[in-house]
Amino acid sequence: MGIALRHVVWASATLSLGAFLYVLTLEPMDPKENPRALAIDQTPDRTGLINRFRQSMSNGQLTAANAMTDSLVEHYYDDPSTWFYRALVSEAMGHDEAAAQAWRRLDAMMQRLIGWKGRYSSEQIGYFRAWGSIGVGDIEEGQAQFRELADRVQERLRMSEVEQPGAHYNAACYRAMAGQTEVAMAHWARAVELGYRDGGNEGGWWMVDPDLESLHKLDAFWEIAQPLLEPRSRRDPRDQRDKATQDEPEIGDTDDRAAVPEEASGG
Repeated sequence: MGIALRHVVWASATLSLGAFLYVLTLEPMDPKENPRALAIDQTPDRTGLINRFRQSMSNGQLTAANAMTDSLVEHYYDDPSTWFYRALVSEAMGHDEAAAQAWRRLDAMMQRLIGWKGRYSSEQIGYFRAWGSIGVGDIEEGQAQFRELADRVQERLRMSEVEQPGAHYNAACYRAMAGQTEVAMAHWARAVELGYRDGGNEGGWWMVDPDLESLHKLDAFWEIAQPLLEPRSRRDPRDQRDKATQDEPEIGDTDDRAAVPEEASGG
């Protein structure tokens, strides 16, 4: 009887130890009991990463922006927007080889059109393809692609009963990238006149948007932008338009360019 009892005690102790080790090392954490479980298991939202990237770039925080692209590479390696933003921050940081590699990867990805239809709109595909061309040095091809994109946006504006500031913003970006500065400035002025705002999620992306780089060099661009530079508290309350009312889809993005799928586009 003593031997049997010792076996029961030994078995019980072994099972208890095994259960303890399982809970300690293997059992999934309950998010309700341990909030860290969510942080450990959850894949970061792509839209959120891109918005934080844009905020960081707008604030000149290149290290933080680069960290966002590290997360994009880790979790969204096969997405064109990952390599678009990776190239932008690499260029800004003076990492020329890393930027060149990112542009080459983006350009190669956009040659496989079948893989992106349904995930991105035709305009978003065209945007990435145009940037990919310019990124690898095919400037004329990229500019031609941006002109085509701008023509499509202007046709939509012509057919629309209501002018959307986001559409004019996109047209300004595309015309600027196509080298059509005067027309781009006209769209930029109209976007601001109609109440363009970046929605607050991207911290003034328009100030560093690479699509508008050629316009940033012009005093007229900043003169037109004065309403956007005023403290929010001084703006006319009627101008506090919700971003959802603007023609700026996505992925927490402010425009329909390179942001992301379903939310995607924008540069």
